[in-house]
Amino acid sequence: MKQQWGETRFRLAWPEAEGAMSQALLMRYDRNRFPFDDILAEILQVPSLAEMHEVILNLQRGLGRRNELLSDDNYLLRERLNKIPDDAPFYEQYRLFVEQELAMTLGERIAYTAHPTFRVHMHGTPSVSTWHRDIDVTGRRDQVTVWIPLVDVGGSNSVWVESHYERGDYAPISIRHGELLLFDSGGLMHGSVYNNSGVTRVSLDFRISSDQSDTSWLFNQILGLQPKLLSPEPPKVTSKQLAMLAAPQ
Repeated sequence: MKQQWGETRFRLAWPEAEGAMSQALLMRYDRNRFPFDDILAEILQVPSLAEMHEVILNLQRGLGRRNELLSDDNYLLRERLNKIPDDAPFYEQYRLFVEQELAMTLGERIAYTAHPTFRVHMHGTPSVSTWHRDIDVTGRRDQVTVWIPLVDVGGSNSVWVESHYERGDYAPISIRHGELLLFDSGGLMHGSVYNNSGVTRVSLDFRISSDQSDTSWLFNQILGLQPKLLSPEPPKVTSKQLAMLAAPQ
């Protein structure tokens, strides 16, 4: 269930009604106009991103290698995507999407990451991201993350996020292909768990911020929040939360 907030923009209905994730902004886009999934499937030479684990596993078996998929298989596929040239059709679509579709829908001028981060998490593989908050890497508190899954996600093939800062009550994001989510991955702890969903997730994410002098203005405009001051050290992760990374849920 999603809360109405315009024709293409919604507030995400989060299990915990009070908290930063209840302010996450869900947007719909035209998959036919921006066929990111088809472009990446062609690059990876698979008929379907969602079923890519079957292709890779059959390839491994045909070569007489392993009968299982490993975390490294995800990273190898991700590296292939990282090598997409700047003048390739994908980046033409990406720039058009951000500068026309996203910025026009938000109604704001934005600065954005030139190269998105690609994620691949195949069915049958452990977590591809331990619990973390992005600010501990970027050092930026004014950025909003745009997360675009190129398959339907929910449960173990999705990103899991705490409902509010330092709560540690992780739950999976459930959205459809053709939707994207803007949320505060800088301050909210998030990660992934063992994927036993039967669906491979391929997604891309990037950061946006205001191109004006008031850097927190866009953060507040999109999420309805002021950037929260965070402790310099990330919250401690429990043994139960660590176990979620490697074991089927």
